[in-house]
Amino acid sequence: MSADLYSKIIEPVSTEFTQFRDYYKSLFTNENAYVNMLLQHFAQNNGKFMRPLLVFLLAKLCGYKSDLVLYSLASSFELLHSASLVHDDVVDNSFVRRGNHSVNALYNNKIAVLLGDYVLSLSLEQLHKTQNISLLREFALLSEKLSEGEILQLNSLKLPTLSESLYYDIINRKTAYLFGVCAKSVAILSDFEPHLADKFMDLGLLIGNCFQIKDDVMDIVPSEQMNKTSGNDLKEGKFTLPVIYALNNSNLDWSNAISQIKSCNASDSVLKQVTDYAINNGGVEYSYSVMQKLKNQAFELLFSINKNAPTDVVEAISAYFDLIIERKY
Repeated sequence: MSADLYSKIIEPVSTEFTQFRDYYKSLFTNENAYVNMLLQHFAQNNGKFMRPLLVFLLAKLCGYKSDLVLYSLASSFELLHSASLVHDDVVDNSFVRRGNHSVNALYNNKIAVLLGDYVLSLSLEQLHKTQNISLLREFALLSEKLSEGEILQLNSLKLPTLSESLYYDIINRKTAYLFGVCAKSVAILSDFEPHLADKFMDLGLLIGNCFQIKDDVMDIVPSEQMNKTSGNDLKEGKFTLPVIYALNNSNLDWSNAISQIKSCNASDSVLKQVTDYAINNGGVEYSYSVMQKLKNQAFELLFSINKNAPTDVVEAISAYFDLIIERKY
């Protein structure tokens, strides 16, 4: 099913996507043998290029003809995202990424941080190639949001209660804002009016929220493809939507368990108890209902932007949402 959805997403932009992948691959070379080796490993562990695909689909929606500026823009977002994942793995002390060993697991934290910095510099280089000052401003704000999200998440460990609004505040910065800027940047390249560009930002935010919520569901109900155990977020003191909803709507007193988890010294039995409770008491179902609501809101917004949007693009964006919701890793 996922393969069929992915093919449907790519179909309207297959030429652009093929050219982009060749372009992106060419960025990971260095004259130093050791640095080149690190970059080649990094390049081989790509995801599905969801953010560049969003750029190409919305460019098609806007009638923007693909060129090197668009490839540079899409590359800058993918590189920034990839660099942030390398840094996140260091901060979170995670050793698995996309079913494989993370950079810090294969080498060490110092190498991982430096490689992340290097990839971030590649991202800025690609952004510079667009020669668009408005995009530079959006990119700078995006970098701020990513850092703010990490800081807010760390600070949330000090708070005794669970807040759904704080959760959304964090994921909007950590995940959704990147999708938002991907979408808004296409509108900027297309010379759309600011109020319309803001609608594209909102569309991207809805997609990004959906993406992160599914990540959080997969953390407590992992698939075999993910190659990791459940409840890794809880082990790091992080409460996500399915857990927050289940515990906040429980008649039981979870204050002691919450305190232990936020101090990162909860036993495996406490972690399992909380995870199982979230799974068995509506946390997962609620999260899926929220994702479906986000998809519905996104399409209302999409048709307010362009009520005559090309059918193949609309179907591809629908498949894009379905892939996010149905994916196994």
